Amino acid sequence: MINDYEIKEQTKPSRLLLIRDGNTPPSEQRSLEKIISEYRQETEIDICWISIRKQGCPRLLIFENGQVKNEIPSKGYWLNWSDESAWIWTTGSPNLNLGLPGIPSGINFTIIENFAKNSLSIEDASKLLICHSHASQSQPYNSTRLPFVMHLADKQAKAMGNEEIPLNPNSNRFSAA
Repeated sequence: MINDYEIKEQTKPSRLLLIRDGNTPPSEQRSLEKIISEYRQETEIDICWISIRKQGCPRLLIFENGQVKNEIPSKGYWLNWSDESAWIWTTGSPNLNLGLPGIPSGINFTIIENFAKNSLSIEDASKLLICHSHASQSQPYNSTRLPFVMHLADKQAKAMGNEEIPLNPNSNRFSAA
C-alpha cells in the first residue's frame, strides 16, 4: 500500500491511519508500540492506530427527569469516556422528527497509538469515524454503523467465506459491494 502510494504520488505519505476491527489487548499494544516506533524511525511516516469494537455500545436515547423522552437523537453524536476512548453513534434519524427510522446505534473505539505529531483529539477522531460511516450512505437515513472501509472489509470477508467471490486478488469481481 505504501509502495503503491509512493509510485503514484512520487512521495511517501506523511501519515497513516490504521483502523483495527476488534479489541487490542495490552500484550499486543506493547508489541504495537515497539513496531510503530521502529516504523516511524525507518520510514518517517507517522502512524495512528484506532481499535474499534462493534459490540458493547449502548443505544442512544434522550432522558429527562428520569424518563425517556419521545424524541430520537441525531446520528453523529459522540461521548468520550476517556482521553483515548469514546462511543460514537453513526445510524438513525438525521434530525429529531418522530417517525423516522431507528434509534441510533453505534460503536466504541480507542486510540491505541496516536500520531506523534499533530495527534488526533478524541473529538477529531470521533468526527472522522462518523464521517467515514456516513460515506456509505446510499439513501437518506441509511448509513452503516461502521467506518466504510471496515464495512466493506466485513462484506468482503463474508462474501469470500460464502465463496461468492474468487480468492484471486487480481480479480475485479466483488459481488458484495
